[in-house]
Amino acid sequence: MSIDDTNHDDTEETTTIPAPDLSRDVRDEPARRPVSIPHLVMGLVFLGIAGSWGLQEAGVIGSVEVQWVLPLILVTAGAVGLLVSLTRAGKGVARPSSGA
Repeated sequence: MSIDDTNHDDTEETTTIPAPDLSRDVRDEPARRPVSIPHLVMGLVFLGIAGSWGLQEAGVIGSVEVQWVLPLILVTAGAVGLLVSLTRAGKGVARPSSGA
């Protein structure tokens, strides 16, 4: 049987791939990435510690208030992380998979 002897069916359906929309520039759109909750919490802790140091150096808070600042920073950052994780779970957003 040669190549020319194959049975060609002319009723074969073809699918058309739509042309890309070139009217909009995708470079103008920001990339959407899911929020990394551990990175968010650690960033808030870092900003809180740096802010408390700045307030102490500026004389806004004294040595007595400093003992309450670190626990307040940790509780606030943890609450924000918990809030973000609960709102993400409520929306049904999937967690990004770790490559391991």
